[in-house]
Amino acid sequence: MRSEYRRGILKFGIAAAMIAVAMVCRYLTKTEDLSDLVWNALSLLRTGIYLSLIYMWMLSIRFRIRQSQVRNYLMMTGFLLLFWFGLRTCKYNYVHSMNGSCICWYGFYIPMVLIPQMAVFVACCLGKREDYRIPWGYRLLYIPSTIAIAVVLTNSFHQKVFIFPPGAENPLADYTYGPAYYCVIGWILAEVTLFFAILFLRRHRSKLRWRNSIVFLPILVMIGYSILYIRKARFIYWFAGDMTAALTVMILATWELCIALSIIPSNSNHAMLFRYSTVGAKITDSQLNIIYRSEGARVLNKKTLLQALIRPINFDKFRLAGTKIRGGYVFWNENISDVRKTMQELQSIREQLREKNRLLQSEVKLQEEKARINEQIRLYDSIRSEIHPKLSQLETLLEQMDVDSIEGWMQICVLGTYIKRRSNLILLGEESGQIPVRELELSLQESMENLKLCRVPGNMICRGAGYIDKENAVRLYDAAEWLLEQVWKTIRAFIITVAIQDNAGYVAFNVDGTPDVLGDAKTVFMEEFGLPCDIQIQERDIRIRVEVGTGGTEQ
Repeated sequence: MRSEYRRGILKFGIAAAMIAVAMVCRYLTKTEDLSDLVWNALSLLRTGIYLSLIYMWMLSIRFRIRQSQVRNYLMMTGFLLLFWFGLRTCKYNYVHSMNGSCICWYGFYIPMVLIPQMAVFVACCLGKREDYRIPWGYRLLYIPSTIAIAVVLTNSFHQKVFIFPPGAENPLADYTYGPAYYCVIGWILAEVTLFFAILFLRRHRSKLRWRNSIVFLPILVMIGYSILYIRKARFIYWFAGDMTAALTVMILATWELCIALSIIPSNSNHAMLFRYSTVGAKITDSQLNIIYRSEGARVLNKKTLLQALIRPINFDKFRLAGTKIRGGYVFWNENISDVRKTMQELQSIREQLREKNRLLQSEVKLQEEKARINEQIRLYDSIRSEIHPKLSQLETLLEQMDVDSIEGWMQICVLGTYIKRRSNLILLGEESGQIPVRELELSLQESMENLKLCRVPGNMICRGAGYIDKENAVRLYDAAEWLLEQVWKTIRAFIITVAIQDNAGYVAFNVDGTPDVLGDAKTVFMEEFGLPCDIQIQERDIRIRVEVGTGGTEQ
């Protein structure tokens, strides 16, 4: 900490010495018996001192200021100061014509107007995030600043800023201020006032408000100096008659004071912070010579450091790692004792999680098996509830049937086939709700085969393809079973035609039997099975056509 303090005192002393030398050179140029060569040399030495001072300050700003926007605006202030000094040098050392001197003089007001505006922008960025950007409202300040600069630069045409008396031998020494001059100065003061206001609010929010109030001192001195200079006070002209140099020193002093008071964040104390940090690290140059080292960093030879650059090196309780940075390398120690302890804990946790995972997998399998069984039970209950009437009918028939009754066995065959095929259709359509038309045809065909065993001629005509809704398939099969039971005792022949294409078409039943047993079959088909049908009866020839979906024509 003492070394950093001494370094700051040394820099301040060097800057003060440079300013003192420049002031001595200025006083020497006032001597009347100086030759032109000596005068020019002293003047150029003064200019070189101030330009070097500004340039070194800009270099320090580039590396010290972290926030990019603040750094950019401070760098712009430095460029404006360099421009100001360049114009001043040209005016007093190289330009000898009246017009050229006026142009350089007017150019002074470019930095005089824009430097306070840069100060306003810097004040807006204080206390903000790294990626903060100036709002568009503040950027409108460029408009009046541009107008003020344009009015001064065009003074030769209207003389509203500086009024030169006609016929004067040296207009630059004998002039008066016009109304536009006070407007320009008023705008500069408005910018300074806005800077004051923003900085005051920042100070008011800070816990160190009284200490931060010191920053207003050079600003007040700057304002007082400018007023006295405009009023042409003699002692000001004798002590600090070079306004460009005086304002430059005051502007730089203001910003340096802001940095010293931490109003503008900087990395000036990062070396001390790095030294006392808890992280064991060191920064070296490209030859592995140590530049910065924290107190926790281990002392190691260069060979070990080179190996750490290739890959980290594990020691008993720490690991050394390194990487390349701009201008050198950085190395750091990692305490791996805690890491190893954590790894052991993680290994134990992993084993516990693995065991829990096995239990969870077993539980999931058990739940899946339980769900499968429950689904089978549900499906069985669903089938049982739908075919329960037929099962009861079959049970009653078996109890009452004579063993030698051919008709009873025929009914048992038909009912058994219906129960089997009806259950199969329910199973097939359980998941998707669709059943291949071919399955419906096979169900009807098996029922027809049982009729043949019972010595009843039957036939199937199949022209179907694709799929049919489960509900439609079950209704059609139920309707066929109902029709068969109605004409059972009088049936001589039974023909079924299936012409369904992707859930649209028809099923036709041709029965050779007694029509009286059907009753109001059309109403039964519609109300009980939800199937619209067309019935045609000619003597014993019964033709029933059931439409499914849309379409379907008999061929």
